[in-house]
Amino acid sequence: MIGLGVGIDYALFLLSRHRKLLSEEVPVQESVRRTVASSGGAVVFAGGTVIIALSALMLGGFPLLRTLGWITGISVVCAVLTSITLVPALLGLLGHRVNALRVPFLGRNRDSSGWAGLGAWVARRPWQVLVASVVVLAALAAPAVALKLGPLDDGYATQGSPARRAYELMAVGFGPGSNGPMSVVAELPQPVAAADDPVVDQLTREITAVDGVAHVAPATLNTSGRAVLIQVIPSYAPSDTRAADVVRDIRAISLPGMKVHVGGKVAALTDAGNRISDRTPLVIGVVVLLSALLLLFAFRAPIVAVKAALMNLVSLGAAFGALALVFSIGLGSALVGMDAPASSSSLETLFFTVPIESYVPLMLFAVLFGLSMDYEVFLLTAVRQAYLGHRDNGRAVAEGLGSTGRVITSAALIMVAVFVAFIAYPDPMVKTFGVGLAVAIAVDATIIRGFLVPATMVLLGRLNWWCPRWLDRLLPNLSVEGHDEEAVATPSPVPHPPSGSGAFTRV
Repeated sequence: MIGLGVGIDYALFLLSRHRKLLSEEVPVQESVRRTVASSGGAVVFAGGTVIIALSALMLGGFPLLRTLGWITGISVVCAVLTSITLVPALLGLLGHRVNALRVPFLGRNRDSSGWAGLGAWVARRPWQVLVASVVVLAALAAPAVALKLGPLDDGYATQGSPARRAYELMAVGFGPGSNGPMSVVAELPQPVAAADDPVVDQLTREITAVDGVAHVAPATLNTSGRAVLIQVIPSYAPSDTRAADVVRDIRAISLPGMKVHVGGKVAALTDAGNRISDRTPLVIGVVVLLSALLLLFAFRAPIVAVKAALMNLVSLGAAFGALALVFSIGLGSALVGMDAPASSSSLETLFFTVPIESYVPLMLFAVLFGLSMDYEVFLLTAVRQAYLGHRDNGRAVAEGLGSTGRVITSAALIMVAVFVAFIAYPDPMVKTFGVGLAVAIAVDATIIRGFLVPATMVLLGRLNWWCPRWLDRLLPNLSVEGHDEEAVATPSPVPHPPSGSGAFTRV
């Protein structure tokens, strides 16, 4: 579904550019060539940032994350290849018929969306817009402090499903911990002849004394007598954070010459959560660094590259805030199809909380960072092309927002529709993806790209495109706009460099 969403995004971006050129009476074949040369480069760079973010998941140390990252990355690669090959071919075959079949009640005025007016309005009052945007985004991200991570169990499955019914029957008949038994395996210092050996009895007593252990089954020896298996039933459900404490306490048992290991669903999820937590800073650092580096290659502007990476992190705050509000606080969990137990009170039903799997935030980070960078590349490409024409930064920001606002919001609306479909899936983990992705994309395409980014670019002025001479010499000669003759047909003189050690990059 992510591949479908980005594929539509990229095709829409190319189609918008092609239709603009056709409206300027550019011949069809020349329009297709210019579209691929300019907007096609933006699509390749945007897809590259998504692929970088997804590929970094292989550093998460969790097989599921690695698999999801590679599979989703492959779908994005296919979407990029399709956009720069099949889409231009279809545009050439359609010719002017691409504008056929008028949609009822919708006009064809490209400037009727109001984005150009919004861009000019933001450019006139950047400080007010910046402060208001920060306040709104802070309010959206504030609930994220209540985000509750933890494993999911079948107690959160669809009400009445076989898995949910079996879970509830087990919990009522044998205790909540019966749904998540633990397998304790101990390596003995020397072989023993029977399961009632004093060494094994001492281990059993130590396990029984652990707080939160409800039942300890009789020990079983292996054939060599060097290892013993004991099944332990905790007092808590698998999704209860106290069950993880039981795992840690049993592992902490210290007996002379004995190594104690704990397996089972609860132990596995606990280990996975710990490993992901340890690797999260590495994954975030790699994604932010490589994405900023790719933008630096594309626009040869270090301030723009760093600012873009930081802005993309802002939308994550809104996503995590929405997840905490719906699932951790429980406000709206019933609206997304989460069913509280039948014995719950009306208040518990209204605020039914659901833990969020520990790997979900990291996966959301990779996907959202890549998708947000898509919109950032599209907007920056338009602003830079306008800036090269007249060297007026405020005007360029307004024109860039006016030319891409409709495309970005249309693409975001498609992505939001795709991600909202996740919510209909019965699995709670998939629902969390749907809520987080839909909210983040909606916030990113409106508040961040429509207000926050333009306001900061207006305030930065010509510093947006500043690059030190030494860095300019080191950077490869790449361009996100490609070789669009229209964009460089009337080059403007390069402004005099400001005082200091840096200079504006000649484009």
